[in-house]
Amino acid sequence: MAPAASTVNQETENLEQLFAEAIVQHEAGRLDKARPIYEKLRASVGPNPDILHLLGTLEFQQGAATKGARLIRLAILQRPEPASYYDHFGSAMRSTGNLTLAGSAYGRACIINPASGSAFLNSAIVALETADPDKAVERAGQAVRLMPGNAEAWLRFGSALYTINKYEMALEAFGQARDRAQESVEPYFHLQRTHTALKDTAAADKVAKQGMLLDPGRHEFYAHFRGGDIQEATSWKGLFPKRLATIVKPSSSKVWEQLAAEFYSELKYVSVARAAQRGAVLTPELIGPYNSLATATYHLGQFESSIRISGYGLAVSPKFGDIGFNLSLSAFSIGDIETGWKYWPSRLSMAKAAKRFHLPKHWTPNEDEPGHLLVASEQGIGDDIIHLSCLPDLLDEVEQVTVETDARLFPLLKRSFPKLNLIEKQLQPGPNGETTHNYQNAQSEHRFTHSLISGDLPALYRHESHKSDPRNGYLKADGMMQSEWRKRLRECGPAPYLGLCWRSGTLITDHRKIAYLTLEELIAEIPTERFTLINLQYGDPSDEIRELQEKTGITVHDFPDLNQTKELDRVVALMSCLDLAVSPGTAALALACSVGIPVIGLQKSYLFVGDGRDILFPNLYPVKPRSAPTIVPDRAQRMGEAIRYFLQHGKLPIRKP
Repeated sequence: MAPAASTVNQETENLEQLFAEAIVQHEAGRLDKARPIYEKLRASVGPNPDILHLLGTLEFQQGAATKGARLIRLAILQRPEPASYYDHFGSAMRSTGNLTLAGSAYGRACIINPASGSAFLNSAIVALETADPDKAVERAGQAVRLMPGNAEAWLRFGSALYTINKYEMALEAFGQARDRAQESVEPYFHLQRTHTALKDTAAADKVAKQGMLLDPGRHEFYAHFRGGDIQEATSWKGLFPKRLATIVKPSSSKVWEQLAAEFYSELKYVSVARAAQRGAVLTPELIGPYNSLATATYHLGQFESSIRISGYGLAVSPKFGDIGFNLSLSAFSIGDIETGWKYWPSRLSMAKAAKRFHLPKHWTPNEDEPGHLLVASEQGIGDDIIHLSCLPDLLDEVEQVTVETDARLFPLLKRSFPKLNLIEKQLQPGPNGETTHNYQNAQSEHRFTHSLISGDLPALYRHESHKSDPRNGYLKADGMMQSEWRKRLRECGPAPYLGLCWRSGTLITDHRKIAYLTLEELIAEIPTERFTLINLQYGDPSDEIRELQEKTGITVHDFPDLNQTKELDRVVALMSCLDLAVSPGTAALALACSVGIPVIGLQKSYLFVGDGRDILFPNLYPVKPRSAPTIVPDRAQRMGEAIRYFLQHGKLPIRKP
C-alpha cells in the first residue's frame, strides 16, 4: 500500500528543513552541530551529491582532509557540473599536501564558473606555493577583478607581483589589501618588505611602526626592522627591535639569524656567533645561521671552528658559495693549503659574484693547448691586477690568449705583453639591474675555444705540479713617463721616496674600515725626516693632506694633475720611481706590487697562503700574520717596524718560503 501523498510531502519538507538547518550551522562555523544533521540526511536519502559535498567539506575543515576529499570526489562522480565541488575538492587536496591535484581542481572550477572569485583566488594561492609566478599573477589578477572588495585577493595579487619583481605594482596591491582590512596586520608586513625592496627605507620604517602598534606580538616587524630611530612607535633604538623579536618568538631561527646580521653590521663578532649558534640549534636544516656563525668565527681568528661549521653548512647546502669561500680562506689561514685551494672555486658562486653567460668551456694545463683561450675578468680592477701576475706563466704554455679586463689596464698590459689580445669587460645589466658578464658577442667575434677566470691562475701556477716562483713585478712602466716623474720627484725633495695610500677611494663600509688607517695614524709610525712622502691615495685626499700639514707641519706631496683613478699608466710610472710604498688592500697596493718596488701591505698576504711573505708578489711584505683575527690593533706599529728595518737593511723583512 503506497504512502499517502501528504505523508511523502511532510517527509520531504522535514528533510529540506534539516538540510537548511545543517547549512545554517555549517556557515556559522558550528561544525559539531552541523555534522550529525548531515549524517542523518545521508542515512535518510542515501549518497546525495550535495550532502556528500557538504559533509566532505566539513570533514577537511575539521582536519580529516583525506576523508573529506574522498567524499567530495564521490559527489563529483555523481554530479560533475558544480564549480563549488571542484573548489572545495581542491581545498581538501591542498590540506593533504597534494598541490598538483589541488591546482587541477581549482583550475577546473575556474573553467566551469569564470565568475567564481574564490576559485581564482585559490588557484593563485596554489600557483604561489608551486612557484608558478606568471600563473599566480594571472589568477590573482582575475580574483581582484571579480572580488574588488576582498582583502585576501589583493594580498595574494601583491605577493604574486612581488615574486616577479614588479615592486611598484605590488605596493599598490598591498595598499588595497590594507585599505580593505584595516585591522589586519598582514598587509603591513608585506608593505614593509616591498618598500625595503624598493630601497625606500623611510616608508618601510613607517609601515613597520604602524604594524608594531597594530600587533606588538608580531615578531617579524621587530626582526626585519632596519634599526635606527623608532621613537614614533617606542622609545627603543639600535639593536633593541631585533633583540625583542627573539623574546617575542624565541623558537624562530630566522629572528636569531637576523639578530646575528645586526650584530655583524656593528662588528660585534662574539655576539654574532652566539645569536647564529642559537639559530643553527633551532633549525639545523637552514644554511643562514651556519653562514653567520662560520663568518663570525673566521673574523675572530677561530679558523678551525670556522672550517668545521662551514662543513656543516655545506652538508645542508653544498652549493652555497659564500660559506665555501669562507672555508677556503679559513683553511689558508691555518696553513691547510690543499683544502684552501679545493674550495677556492666557491668564490664564483657567492651571492655577490656576477653571473656569466656564454662562457667557453674551462681549460686546465693538463689538457692539450687550447686554440684560443679567454681569461675572463674576476671582479674589480684590483683583482685582475693581482691574479694576472701569473700571466707570464700562462703565456709560456698557451700561444693565443685574450684577456678581459678594465680598459684602464690596456696600455700597461699591451706594453708588458705585446702579443696579448685584450677586450673590455663584457658587462650588461641583468633583469633586476644586477651586473652580469655576457660573452655571446665576444665569442662570435673571437672564436674562443676555452676559458679561465683570472682568479683561477694562482691555483694553477702557484700550487702543485705547475707551481713556479713569482716574478718581482710583471708590468712595465713607460720610459718617458718615468723620466718625467723622476724629475718631478727630485723637485719634491731627496730620496728615498715613500708612497702612501691609507684607504679605498670608493664606498667605505664599517667592515672595510677595519682594513684602513687614517693618514695621521700612518704618519705617527713613520720616521718622516728620512723620507720624501708621496701621495698614492686615489679619490680626493686633499683635505686630509692639508689638515696633516696644518697640524704637524709634515708634507705629503700630491700631484693634482694626476688622476690616480683613471690614469693608471702614469700612476704605475710614478710608483716605479719610488723606493717604498705602503698601502692597505686596495688597487694601489696591487699596482705597486705589479711594478716590482718594495711594498708594505697593511693586511695578510694575498690569499693568506704566505706568512711574512706573499705567493704572488715576492716584493710584498704583509704586516699581519695569516693566523691573526680580522681586527688587529697594532698594524701601524708593525708597519713602522718594517719601515725601520728597510732603512737599516735596504730591504723588507720578507721571509723566504
